[in-house]
Amino acid sequence: MKLNIIFLTITIKKSKLTKEESIHQENIRSLRDHYRNRGLMHGNIN
Repeated sequence: MKLNIIFLTITIKKSKLTKEESIHQENIRSLRDHYRNRGLMHGNIN
């Protein structure tokens, strides 16, 4: 029973982490798109 609780807390922590990671990934993606669009406006394609 005690093992189950430990496992649950680990899973909850993991899901929290993955949620934060996905938010971070989204931020990086939007930043990258932002800079790509600016690059296109200025005429240099990266």
